[in-house]
Amino acid sequence: MNEDTILARWLAGEISDADFKKQMSDADFTAYIKLRKALQLYEHTQTEMPEAVFQNIKSRILKTEQAKHKNIYYKIAISAAAVLILLITLNHLLSPSMFTVETAIGESQKIVLPDGSVAWLEAHSKLSYNKRNWKTNREIKLNGAAYFEVNKGLKFKVVTPNGNISVLGTKFEVKSISDLFKIVCFEGKVSVHTFQKDFILFAGQSVQKYDHQVQKQLIRYERPDVQSEIIRFTQIPMSYVLQELENQYNIKFYNKGVDTKVLFTGSLPRNNLKLSLDLLSKAMNIKYKQKNKHLIEIES
Repeated sequence: MNEDTILARWLAGEISDADFKKQMSDADFTAYIKLRKALQLYEHTQTEMPEAVFQNIKSRILKTEQAKHKNIYYKIAISAAAVLILLITLNHLLSPSMFTVETAIGESQKIVLPDGSVAWLEAHSKLSYNKRNWKTNREIKLNGAAYFEVNKGLKFKVVTPNGNISVLGTKFEVKSISDLFKIVCFEGKVSVHTFQKDFILFAGQSVQKYDHQVQKQLIRYERPDVQSEIIRFTQIPMSYVLQELENQYNIKFYNKGVDTKVLFTGSLPRNNLKLSLDLLSKAMNIKYKQKNKHLIEIES
């Protein structure tokens, strides 16, 4: 296997660093490690013109090659690396501009946005935004639940199937699950549009919509659910509570006659399924039976 093939396979992740190093001199290995870091950095940033990035990296590699008087195989490998960089650049130019993160059941994830704002995406949720025009259009598309800490700047907008939220700089939580739409403001001011009515929320206020009913409420807690060990529910049909538990614990409920339109108010733990089921069954006067690891049967 010639050297440029080895280089290409290593950059593609098919050869480990340890095996690659055995086939290279220390100087070559060090140079290639720097090349890989440059490629990885480029893939995650959009701050320079692609052509400028390509020429800069290529120039640095060629200078290193000339200074160390590399042999013909090294020159071939450098050419292969430059071609790979060009292919990555072309792929970037032709690739979709949307950046998307999707969490699995029971998983949450912290996402740092291009302006330094932060989103904590809750379980079984999806977030996306246009990475190329973020500087002029800070817009997030959300399906599920997330908590945001937004740096001041241009308008920051969260678009969901149930309504939209607009802010300049603040901390707030959004849940958009089925037709449940809940927004909690922890800091600053939040503008909410529910397709039925507009609201302005200040710190300590929330608005909740489900089944065409809208309620504005005060909150007495300071931490969002995703950063807490509990999940809070306020005057919400039990069907949404069950769905939240399904998202958190990777389970399914089999309902044998329980009226899930009955409203529930209370808090359930995020990391203890049995305790959650015990508390819910006691509060709602229902019985449950765990049929297997992922199936819970409930009845009146």
